[in-house]
Amino acid sequence: MEENGAFTPSADGRRTIYRKNDPEQIIIVVVDHLNLTTPIEGRSKKEEIDTISKYAVRLRNKCDVSFFMLMQENRNSASMDRRKAELTECSSEDIADTSAPFQDCEVCIGVYYPLKFKLKKHKEFPIIVEDKMSDFEGLRDRYRSLQLIKNRQGKSEKAIPMNFFGEIGY
Repeated sequence: MEENGAFTPSADGRRTIYRKNDPEQIIIVVVDHLNLTTPIEGRSKKEEIDTISKYAVRLRNKCDVSFFMLMQENRNSASMDRRKAELTECSSEDIADTSAPFQDCEVCIGVYYPLKFKLKKHKEFPIIVEDKMSDFEGLRDRYRSLQLIKNRQGKSEKAIPMNFFGEIGY
């Protein structure tokens, strides 16, 4: 943070204030991948992730910085019970290891891949088409849905359909 601003004591000396060199600058810290955190001796991975999340909130508030934390979903998010109930979309319960980053965040987005669950349709988009008379096989691996799981500034629990071209990273 000191590369982009300065920490100075407040007038009364009771707290530290951060001022950016360029107030218009947007600073985004990417943590890829939070699950790769190595706990210090005597602490669990959950405790370590919770501490990182707490520090991120403090830095966000003090330094006007945004954090983009990548996390993995729980393995049970694809359980047979959920498939049978057609509850395969991303949810807050799917975040692996700990819920602290979800509780602390402003926005949480999940990436949903319906072909993984062999769905024929998702939100009226054809994922798998089995029409022998058509050359169109469906969107298949070209479709992803961004799941707006949490949004403190507006609506949440929204699905945003996206076209996906994995071979070119677009």
